[in-house]
Parts: sequence; structure tokens; C-alpha cells
Amino acid sequence: MPAVKAIRHPPLFPPETISHRESCNLTGHSDWIWSVAFCPNGREIVSGSRDGTVRLWRLPDGPDVNDTAQMVWAAKQGCKVFTVSVSEDGKFVASGGLDGRIVMWCAQTGLKVTELLHSRIGKDSELKSTRSRIWSVVFSPDSKRIASASGDGVVSVWCALTGEQLAGPFFGHIGSIYALAFSPDGRKLVSGGNDGSIRIWDSYSGSLVLPFIQLHTDPVRSLVWAPDGKAIFTASHDSTIRCVEPSTGALLHIYGGNGGPICSLDTSHDGKLLVSASRDNSVRLWSTTNFQQIGAPIQHSDWINTVSLSKDGRYLATAGAGFDVYIWKLRINENLAVGTPDVNDDGSDEGTLVGTTELNPEEFGAQDTPPIYTEKSIGTHGAPEYSRDVSPMVLKVYLSNSVAI
Repeated sequence: MPAVKAIRHPPLFPPETISHRESCNLTGHSDWIWSVAFCPNGREIVSGSRDGTVRLWRLPDGPDVNDTAQMVWAAKQGCKVFTVSVSEDGKFVASGGLDGRIVMWCAQTGLKVTELLHSRIGKDSELKSTRSRIWSVVFSPDSKRIASASGDGVVSVWCALTGEQLAGPFFGHIGSIYALAFSPDGRKLVSGGNDGSIRIWDSYSGSLVLPFIQLHTDPVRSLVWAPDGKAIFTASHDSTIRCVEPSTGALLHIYGGNGGPICSLDTSHDGKLLVSASRDNSVRLWSTTNFQQIGAPIQHSDWINTVSLSKDGRYLATAGAGFDVYIWKLRINENLAVGTPDVNDDGSDEGTLVGTTELNPEEFGAQDTPPIYTEKSIGTHGAPEYSRDVSPMVLKVYLSNSVAI
């Protein structure tokens, strides 16, 4: 493997390279949110929570602060939900959780399409229930298949419409598998888990394409396959993001400088931007071309478990222990890939925070010391009725005035 140097304090892009113009909070869950995913249209978001529900939200079309967002539907999974995924054609939502079931929902109506039950291992029911939890579900690029990863170290591939098991189970990991990603052509599947390794499988036969790759000293919690197929990015509780070459397994780079265990990754549709969430309550943006951190971290007041970028790169969704989904509107300089490091007047490389938002809107009563973002409540939501039918609801939404950078 080539020698790789971790960047512990990477130089930052000029602050005008990227800005967070506004944010809104989607309020409705009553417990931690484990997973969020943008729909391909970039205007709808799916979330899954420990409160046992899967919800689909629709963002307002216009920038006016009087616009309202809606919860289009809320469906009851019946157990803690750890993962959600949206098909590339935008027609289906898949969710998985504590009880080992994978549920397919119609994205338009919230009606259940089909339900799969992961095979369970163990002699007593308590052991079976613990080990069979579903940590990750992902759709293939053609939307025809679903891959699942479970707490008993098993990867399986299913037919999205019928629930028939098409391939697997694939064995090899020691302990839980937390993350999955298909290659852009759908032929390969990469998994990462508690043993700190990743494995690249043939998604049809289940055979290993390469010997297992031991990348991290702690569990791999998230991974993404670059849109051009030339790199896999992995995130771990060892506080590093690592980039590997899929055809050889060679380590290409280590992103350091994260303040805590990393829980989630996502990449932009063009592959130039990488987003990470870590247990230091921050979300960080990275360039995949020069490996630099872009701007200062986006700070939250609670753990962030999950991040998702819209396909057009305009919006970033973050969620975690705060019970809300936070939407950030991004404005990215087209020259992101060729940006150059910048320093402050004192010669340091410390960045200026480009945007944050407090989680508790009631704290914004005082006008004498406004935060960077001043939030304004423009609506409330009613108590959700858990139904598999469509149940539109108005949400409490906060749109923030941007600050010149």
C-alpha cells in the first residue's frame, strides 16, 4: 500500500467557497433519528427514528419565509428504525430496524408494499432479537434490488418488489455489519462493520471480489461508493475517514481532524464534496480532490447520527439526538475542486464558522444578542396519527436569514 499521511489540521478553503444560507427544522419525531435520506427529486426527505416511525417530509418550493413544509405521511414500523433508503426512481422507501424486518413503502402514499424477515440466529428469543436487527438497507442503482446488513454479521440481497431473496446470505464479518453501498453499476456491494474491516462482494453471487480489507481499528459505521466508481470512503469510530481504491484495496488517503467517532457519510452527485457527521456534535464538509476540509464545522448541540445530501447538492439534511431533522441550504462555489487554502490575518488556518442553528427555538426570544441565524417560527404541526395512508400535516419550520461571509 502507498504511504499515506493523515491531515490532522487541514488548511481550509476560503470562506466564500461554501456558505449555509438558511436552515429549517422538521419537527415531529419523539426520539433519536437514526437515518435520513433525500429523495431523488431533492425536495422530499425520509427519516427513521427510535420512536418506531418512518416519515416523509416535503420542503417548500420557494424561498419565502412564509412558505410551509409538510409531513406527507408517517408510517409505524413497530420497532426502533435504524436505517432508511430511497430507490433511485423515487418510487419506494425501504426501512429496517430492531426486530429484523425490512419494510418497503410506497413513497407517494406511505402504503406498505412488502415486508421481509431477516433469518435469525440463536437458540433463545432474546439472542435472536438482538442479533437480527437491521443496521443498513440500500437500493441498487436500478431500484430493482435491496441489500441488507444485520447484527448477526449477514449481508443479503432481495428483490425490491416481491421480497424474494436473490443472493446471500454473505458471511465473513465478525460481529454486526453497520454499512452497505452498491457500486455505481450495481455489480458490486461493499460492507463495513464492527470488526473495522470492509469487504467487497459480487452482488449477484456473493463471492468476495478482494480479500477483506482491514482499514480501521474501531467499527466502520458508514461508507459511500464514489459516483465515478473509483473510490470508496469509509467512516469509523476511530475518528478517521479513509479512502480506498475498489479494484485493488489500496489505501489512497486518510482524512484526519475529526473531533470524535464518525457516524455517517454522504457524497455529492458529482463526487467532489464529502460530508461527515461525528460524535463531537459537528458536521464537516470535505473536498475529495485535494482532501481539504471546507470551512469550519457546522456545530449542533447534540450528537448527529446521520447526514444526507440532495442530488442537486443544494440541501444538506442532518439529524440525531435532537429529535429534529435540520435542513441546510448550501451555496457552493463552482471552483470547489480547485480551491486554495486560506489563512487569517494572524497567519493561522482557523476557519470562521459559516453557520449554525440552535436546536431549541424557544431560546430566541432575546433580540439583544442574536445568534448567527435568527429563527422565526411560521407554523406548528398537529399530533401525528400513525397511519399507512397519506396524512398531510403542517410542521414547525424555521427559515433563517443568511449572514454575509
